[in-house]
Amino acid sequence: MTNKDNTSGTIGLQAADIAKQAIVQNRSVRDIILEKEILHEEEVQRILDSMRMTEPGIEQK
Repeated sequence: MTNKDNTSGTIGLQAADIAKQAIVQNRSVRDIILEKEILHEEEVQRILDSMRMTEPGIEQK
């Protein structure tokens, strides 16, 4: 399932599998997502930005 236009749905449905694979293979979630071509690099950087994750509020589209 590679749908780079549907960020929340794609990651949401595969999150547990991505996390398990990252742990088993001792790799980062970022690497797994990029390898499986689930999202583009820019989108992965935005979503996994630790500074954005710790800021209060909800992102408005």
